[in-house]
Amino acid sequence: MIVAALLVALGLFIGFPFVSETASAASWNVSVVDALGNVGAYSSIAVDAAGHPHISYEDATSGTLKHAWHDGSVWNIETVRAVGCPEIFTSLALDSAG
Repeated sequence: MIVAALLVALGLFIGFPFVSETASAASWNVSVVDALGNVGAYSSIAVDAAGHPHISYEDATSGTLKHAWHDGSVWNIETVRAVGCPEIFTSLALDSAG
């Protein structure tokens, strides 16, 4: 998870990757979360009560704030704030319900 946080924090988004450690700890999974346009800036990451990652980030192509989360099977993406968001700087906080 440290590698994932560093990738997100440093903005090294080749198709906005997310890296996670598998249960074996001997291998890593790399997932492309969002590859549509210029995405991934100003990202924040949090893990919910079930251990699933949530990422908020800017989509500079459409000027929107997005929320991506992994539900244990697939990545889901929703637009949180529509076009015209000035100066998007994200932050996540999750409660015990996720």
